[in-house]
Amino acid sequence: MSIVELHEVKRHLHYADDSNDASLKSFIVAADAIIKNYITDNFG
Repeated sequence: MSIVELHEVKRHLHYADDSNDASLKSFIVAADAIIKNYITDNFG
């Protein structure tokens, strides 16, 4: 489960075109991994 879904990102960006969905999905996956890694990291 992602923190944010594709339809939410597209709505936030006011983006209606479906031609770049694959790129947007890859950005979502990358951002999701970075965020989850950060919030579970031990900083001490």
